[in-house]
Amino acid sequence: PGLVVDLHVGLWAFPIVYDHDGDGDRDLIVGCPDKPHNGVWLFENPGPRGAKQPVFQPPRKLGGPAPSYLTLSWIDGRPRVLGSQRE
Repeated sequence: PGLVVDLHVGLWAFPIVYDHDGDGDRDLIVGCPDKPHNGVWLFENPGPRGAKQPVFQPPRKLGGPAPSYLTLSWIDGRPRVLGSQRE
């Protein structure tokens, strides 16, 4: 009841939670290497900061195809989203 946004992107999703836009709240980056939504998706959290149940914006596709096994790494103080390489 009261669902505002469906966070579904397909099977085998790899979510990463971090502040993508620098506004102080946590957003979702989700990689989905499967059909029908193959790609890397951003679910932006517009706030307010610290909300117990954030409401995310509809997804925006950042790119694709998505690699498997996304992870977040910090390199020189900057976040980098890394994934496996496949041929």
